[in-house]
Amino acid sequence: MRQTSEEVKDKKIELIDGVKVYTNGGRGLFVPDPDEALFHIWVES
Repeated sequence: MRQTSEEVKDKKIELIDGVKVYTNGGRGLFVPDPDEALFHIWVES
């Protein structure tokens, strides 16, 4: 999650439920999994 937020530091982001990135009229939300070492990606455009 830290690396994801560093990669998009030049974009508009929110860090409330994970890392939410706003770009090109759409948004993506990266949410960490509570049980495993992975994260889920939700994208809307």
